Amino acid sequence: MSFNGAAPASLGVNNGGALAREQKAENPKVVDSGSGTLFIYDDAIVFSPPLYRQRYEMVKSKIKEVSNGTFMKVVDMGSAELGFFKYLREIPGIREVVLVDKDGQKMQDNEYKIKPFTSDHLMLRSNPLTVRMVCGDVRFCDPILLGAEVVTMIELIEHMQEWDLPALVNCVFHRMRPKLVIITTPNADFNKHIPKFIPGTFRHWDHKFEWTSKEFQMWCQSIIQTTGSYTVEYSGCGLGPDGDYCSQAAFFFRMTTDEEEALSFSMNNYLRLNTEDMSKLSPNTNYSNGGYILSPGITEPSAFKMLAKYIYPYDRRTQSEKDRDHAIAQFHSLLRYLREGGSPDSSYIECQDEAKELIGGRNQTANLNSDFEFNKEEPVFFRVNHAEREEDISQKVLEENEHAFTIIANKYAVISMVALSAWVNLGHDHTIETSIIRLAVEEECFEVEGEGIMNPSENWDWGPPDSDSGWES
Repeated sequence: MSFNGAAPASLGVNNGGALAREQKAENPKVVDSGSGTLFIYDDAIVFSPPLYRQRYEMVKSKIKEVSNGTFMKVVDMGSAELGFFKYLREIPGIREVVLVDKDGQKMQDNEYKIKPFTSDHLMLRSNPLTVRMVCGDVRFCDPILLGAEVVTMIELIEHMQEWDLPALVNCVFHRMRPKLVIITTPNADFNKHIPKFIPGTFRHWDHKFEWTSKEFQMWCQSIIQTTGSYTVEYSGCGLGPDGDYCSQAAFFFRMTTDEEEALSFSMNNYLRLNTEDMSKLSPNTNYSNGGYILSPGITEPSAFKMLAKYIYPYDRRTQSEKDRDHAIAQFHSLLRYLREGGSPDSSYIECQDEAKELIGGRNQTANLNSDFEFNKEEPVFFRVNHAEREEDISQKVLEENEHAFTIIANKYAVISMVALSAWVNLGHDHTIETSIIRLAVEEECFEVEGEGIMNPSENWDWGPPDSDSGWES
């Protein structure tokens, strides 16, 4: 049995885009929200973008917001179709993903979704990533689940019997104790907006229940009460005409030790549930003190079985090696910039003015000659007014914070390290130290001979410096 259901078209819920629907004469009721648009027709409702994508984006955004790149392991429970993985792999910092579901066959049918693509071998990740596909019962806490900072349950709980939920709560909130837990489930309050929906039925044949927002929040508050270590926020996606969500969500945040100690007695009273209201949820459910009752006949934990494991290729360079390579790449982009007369390449179109200012404006040791046209026979790409001899350049090299290199045969550029560092770090995610830039660029500079004259070969080719062009290195 899969714990990852979606609303079927038979109930009038269309999870496709609005463009997929044939145009009809009737005018739909339209509800716009920040994450999507709802179109309500006489016989169906349409979400654009599809509701499942809105859910995945909402969960992904919350993980990124809370983690800020610090969370490394995620467990996604009820992930039979493995659809959420492509969103998980994009979250910065994630290094381990465990995908769990009881329906091992469906997971194997969708295994292609978690295999590394050819592009993953070409565009390497900055961090390692290991993905495990596991068949198991989420009511039990297997060691493979431990250590996760995040647990997601996207449209899972409604596929379980209510009397099994305390076991799930015990596994996640008492045994695993992640820093963030995200649960989404259908909102029964929204069903009245579904055309031709029959009261007393569910959106999907495998749903065991569908809670109203009040019932869902009561259950969430019971978790807060029994654990004493979490706070909760509510949200959802698929906004309806009455301000209710088609899919409701709860975000649980584990408190720090200081926050737990600071929780006042009055707050505890506020969180304490009314036992009479709780009893209305299900006569077979025990929500007290973290205890749980298993389904009839279930006494022993079912074994978790590893179905697949993939280790994604990643960039194994040290940070110093990455900085060096970045500095060299930026240095060559500077050469192209100067050789083209100050016209930036495609990666610098948006910062052309800033680049010109860095090289020719704020730093007076080098000036761009912008009053020329490209001429292959008489190449003058970059002019340095105050350095015409090799001795002058050598003297500049000796001066503090100066670095010299040649652009073409008998024209020289003396760029201050301030300007060169500014170019290398332009738009970079962190500042590379000047010492690293100096060492990286030294090996890329060009030697000169005599009185500022480089003796080119007969077949001189004015190609880029990284081609076989006759540039001496």
